[in-house]
Amino acid sequence: MARTVTVGVIAASLALFGENSLALARPLFPMIDQIYGSWQGWYIGALLIFGVVWAIALVRQLNGLQYLLTRLKAERRLEQQRALRESRARAARLEPKEPAHRPVVRATRSNKFDY
Repeated sequence: MARTVTVGVIAASLALFGENSLALARPLFPMIDQIYGSWQGWYIGALLIFGVVWAIALVRQLNGLQYLLTRLKAERRLEQQRALRESRARAARLEPKEPAHRPVVRATRSNKFDY
């Protein structure tokens, strides 16, 4: 992504240089001087097209990064769930298999013959 941003910044600075160069070359070349408005229009149109293509490339890279981050978070969550399941299974294997001693349950109501 840094390369795409760098290329965009370089292209913008070169576009300003190109616009200035086109204006300076106007009196030197009679063909440019006759149809300077067309030359400038085509140049700005090309710059706009390149700018849109650059913006699309930048958005695609941002979407790709966002997709990768989402996928990494999902993988980490799955790894945590797997580790939790493994630790629970390990704890279940280590527990004794014998049933625990159950306490005696007495009736909740007392009668007069309890001694």
